[in-house]
Amino acid sequence: MKTRRQALKTFLLGGLAGASASTADLGIARATGHALREPDAFASRGDGAGGIVRVAASGPERAASEPAAPSYLKTLSDIVAGQEVSVARFVDPRRLAAIQRGASGYDCGAELRQAFASGARGLYLPRGIWRYTGDLSTANGSKLRGDGGGEYVTITDISMGATVLERQDTGGPTAAALTLGDAAFVEHVQVRPAHYDKVIYHLANYPAHTGNTAIGIHFGTSAGARRCTAIGFSRAGYELGVTSTLERCYAYMCERGFYATEHTDGSLINCIGMFCHTAGADIVDNFWQVIGGRWEWNARHGVILGAESLIVGSVFDRNGFAGLYMKSGNWGKVVNGNYFSRNGCGGDGKIGRWKFSTRGHPSYVDVPPGQSCHIQIDYQQAATIVGNRYRPGQDDENAGCDGPQFVYGSSTTPGSTPLNGITIQGNFGDRAGDSIVGYAKAYPGGGAIAGGKDSSLVHALNLGVGYERGGIAAALHSGDQTVSPETTRISINVLRSTSGRVMLRAAAHGHALLAEILFATDASDANYKTVVSNLIGNAVKSAVLSANSEDDRYNKIDIALSEPSFVSYSVFST
Repeated sequence: MKTRRQALKTFLLGGLAGASASTADLGIARATGHALREPDAFASRGDGAGGIVRVAASGPERAASEPAAPSYLKTLSDIVAGQEVSVARFVDPRRLAAIQRGASGYDCGAELRQAFASGARGLYLPRGIWRYTGDLSTANGSKLRGDGGGEYVTITDISMGATVLERQDTGGPTAAALTLGDAAFVEHVQVRPAHYDKVIYHLANYPAHTGNTAIGIHFGTSAGARRCTAIGFSRAGYELGVTSTLERCYAYMCERGFYATEHTDGSLINCIGMFCHTAGADIVDNFWQVIGGRWEWNARHGVILGAESLIVGSVFDRNGFAGLYMKSGNWGKVVNGNYFSRNGCGGDGKIGRWKFSTRGHPSYVDVPPGQSCHIQIDYQQAATIVGNRYRPGQDDENAGCDGPQFVYGSSTTPGSTPLNGITIQGNFGDRAGDSIVGYAKAYPGGGAIAGGKDSSLVHALNLGVGYERGGIAAALHSGDQTVSPETTRISINVLRSTSGRVMLRAAAHGHALLAEILFATDASDANYKTVVSNLIGNAVKSAVLSANSEDDRYNKIDIALSEPSFVSYSVFST
């Protein structure tokens, strides 16, 4: 039977090939100089004999007397076995100590690339600031794990990032601090460029001439990330790939936090995009899911959403333009159960997002017409906006711009959005009677439920959004199904510039009554007409249609009953 030393000899001289070791594996075994590992049990003795040569030349000894295997053999063994390997094994321990203190200016790119090319399926990147130049790519199907990316506390304490990859050079226009191979995964790592500190949180535009790398993490097909943080990149914190899935990842002070220009079918789960310039997330291709998360204090948009996509359970707060931009030409969106607060506040002509954001300050940006809103609707079909909450307001110190001007804004030409393709239903804050109205009436130029260039959309929304049961496209616009107290007179609101009918049900003592009231106006919302048809009994004595002086969205029908009755009704209009 072979002794342990003989087994090691066989492994070194021929067994590596049988274990499918790569040339990078052999490089580890030969590594010397700047890539020294922990103290080597086979280091040269006083006779000058090298450790590996000694193993090859020595005779059999008892296994109990043998020293432990050197670290490079342990690394090779772990790689072959598919175990997680620490990147620290590839770095000179004297340099590692400075890296872990965050005090090293050493370019460790060669060691990082050696580790990433080693064939290890899992790599552990210990805490520290790893400064390097050049591209850094993980292998397909591999996993990179750090000790923490800093997460939400990065806003107030950037040093909370435990494992930081900090790329020192600019690279090309689409260079990334870290590129993930197909089906690769990264977690608990912060990425940032060398001059991230030049990108101040309040800036409306990404600063010029920073020399910063363009992208934080670039994703291959089906690559993913969890609890990572990207700070201060000039193109995007995360550039997404097909079927990318990111869970609780953070992007701060980037041109775009999360960016997908051509790739589809991905998910952002409980992620955060804040203090970015174009958008917290710009995902304009198809089939994206944004589930939860916070999209706040971005200079322009919170999220730009592409076609056939869904966003649910998210917070949109204090973004400079629309909280959510439903981009023109991309249809089939679902917007459900989100909270929209104080958006459209980039600049109202005098002041912007913060109390110090006066016109001319680098945090100020003028908001284009129709884009001071919670949701910007530009040419949509099959779009559903249901169960959201809207709120206007100033900044956290009750200063800065009071926004938004509208709940729903638009920037496309009149008639560009087909009204029969949108359902808006069950939202709170978009009605005059809500305890919190979703737009700022005091915004310069006035506020309203809807505004912008698409006058057809604006007109329909301002008239119809109060009647929420069926949405804009449905025939049943409103109905009071509760029964009134006993009365001889009742007033019913109907939409301005519409015609239709009211079905009135009345219960008098001992008998039930039913009446139909037809109503109509002309194109100028004048020449009011009504026709009363008592279908069962003689419930209605008269019905008069006129303008509602208390709410200019509605006309009203004043109805006189023939006898005291308990009343309910439904309104159908076109």
